[in-house]
Amino acid sequence: KKKQRLLQVKSELISAISIASGTPAKTSPMPISLVFLCISFAVTAKKKHRAVPTLGIDGDIGDTLTSVFTKYYAKPKTMAEASAAGYSPVDGTCDPALGIAYTVGGTLSKATPEHIYFTEDGLLAGVGVDVYGSVKPSLVAQGYFIKKASNRYHISVTFREAGLLCISGGSAPVVIGDRLIVNAGALALAMPVTEQGAIASNFSRGSCFDGMGWHYFKDISGASTQEKMNFPLAAENLLPVVLMFHNGALNAIFFASTDVQQQMFPPRTNGWEPIPLPNPLMCGNWCDEDCGFQGTYIWSTQHWYFHDYTTVKCPATASCKTSGLICCEK
Repeated sequence: KKKQRLLQVKSELISAISIASGTPAKTSPMPISLVFLCISFAVTAKKKHRAVPTLGIDGDIGDTLTSVFTKYYAKPKTMAEASAAGYSPVDGTCDPALGIAYTVGGTLSKATPEHIYFTEDGLLAGVGVDVYGSVKPSLVAQGYFIKKASNRYHISVTFREAGLLCISGGSAPVVIGDRLIVNAGALALAMPVTEQGAIASNFSRGSCFDGMGWHYFKDISGASTQEKMNFPLAAENLLPVVLMFHNGALNAIFFASTDVQQQMFPPRTNGWEPIPLPNPLMCGNWCDEDCGFQGTYIWSTQHWYFHDYTTVKCPATASCKTSGLICCEK
């Protein structure tokens, strides 16, 4: 039975790659060991800039917090919820730009890379993730990842104004916040929180997924346009925080790593998506048959959702590779 299941999963993986290869990737072949890594997971199974416009009632960009595509784990939105769910402060200090960092058990490990930040008053302040292994050196040099140890790098997105997080009563009592700031206190990159803002900021639109909405990507080299990514894209030129919009409003983000964060033995996702994505599957996030990457052949991703994902549907007028997934304008 196990052999039959393995063959079935292998068939499903090949089918998935075939679906994605409707937008074929121009890249080197994937090592067979990584094919079996994907199969194993299937079996067991992210300087100062001007402020961005706010979105939503009372400036709130969302009303819920879940993570991981296909799993949709409910995440704590307050410090009290975090404590009840087994999260603890990493060191108990409040960083004026980030807030108070919580992880599962208060530990720093590859198995518990997810960070959730809270204000002094216990409100949600942001999310982040540690990436273990290697990160493109240029992304570290430009401030998109912050080196924390010899093989550990951190990236965060905060939702509230820096400088007020550690002051009691300093932040508005909204659920999420009113902004997206990558690595506050360091890079402090303000991300657009509306689809129109993303277009105005030269993000390129990708495909639509039910539960997510339309993907928007940024080529940090500046070589891409709103209409066309500069494929094959150097992996270090993809901004590692991807935006998703539904009906013009922010719905979700995902962190992207070019080093696989899931592990095979024992099979464990480590808080990331159930399987890593070879380039052909990663290319399912675009509607471009020229899609391809240089400098990596596989990605790990981690989604965060700010609204009820069950209410987000791609337009009926879109053409989808499979039901509700990899949808593009006809």
